[in-house]
Amino acid sequence: GVHQPAAVQECEFNKKAWNSISKRDQQMIRLAARLSTFDAWRDHAYKDLGAYKRFEKSGNTMLRLEPGFIKIAQKAANEWADKQVAGNAWFKKMLNHQRKFQRDMQVYPKMRSGPGTRTTIGKTHK
Repeated sequence: GVHQPAAVQECEFNKKAWNSISKRDQQMIRLAARLSTFDAWRDHAYKDLGAYKRFEKSGNTMLRLEPGFIKIAQKAANEWADKQVAGNAWFKKMLNHQRKFQRDMQVYPKMRSGPGTRTTIGKTHK
């Protein structure tokens, strides 16, 4: 969404506790985290389809924010974030990383079609 242009999947460890775990167990935890993230991203969009249909069927109104509103919200968020950088090295590092990722991802729509945009749907056979 506009307020959160990313998803959060994290598992935090106390550094001392993490370092007390064997290298093999650290690798297993990292692998489990990667698989969990993969499963979540693979499944979430498809499950959203059913939820969206239920929302519509229940009489809910689905709203799309106007592009002008999104632009104003993003401008305000960027201005706020730019102010947070002063005196906060960690925030500066995180913000620069996020903005580089966002710039890098601008090419994505040129490279990939959105789900459901390239397919002519045939009939369902009984």
